[in-house]
Amino acid sequence: MTKILSSLPLKYKSFRQDWLSMSENKQTIANLMSRLFDEETFRAHKSILAFSSPVFLAKFYENKEVDCKPVNVVEEQDIDPETFTVILE
Repeated sequence: MTKILSSLPLKYKSFRQDWLSMSENKQTIANLMSRLFDEETFRAHKSILAFSSPVFLAKFYENKEVDCKPVNVVEEQDIDPETFTVILE
């Protein structure tokens, strides 16, 4: 796991520090991969997402609340990075 951590880009510096401060029994490869997936960020135009997915269409354009603010960041807990990459392609 040290090799994986050392190969991460600089934007993961605080992630590496947090990981190394965890107890060793929690430093498993499964936990590492799960936490890295949680850190993944994708940049995409909301029109592209809405066109690709009815879920994003509803999230971005079908909300009828009067005081609704524009959505700039969406956190999706129910989708893994590989699947989201397919949506973007």
